Amino acid sequence: TRLNSPALDYCPSFTPDGKHLWFTSRRQIKPTQPETLTQRHERLLSPGNGQDDIYWAPVSWLRP
Repeated sequence: TRLNSPALDYCPSFTPDGKHLWFTSRRQIKPTQPETLTQRHERLLSPGNGQDDIYWAPVSWLRP
């Protein structure tokens, strides 16, 4: 999971055990080719639709 994306990334928080970082992002995956109405509907209801999604990353890569 990429941190510091071009999208709005916010509300970082560590899990209680300190092993993961959770954060919210408004990332949007744009279609690369024309979509059918069904494909567009599925994309807009999936992660990466430009609405808030929750991501996580292990903290182990932050520590030396």
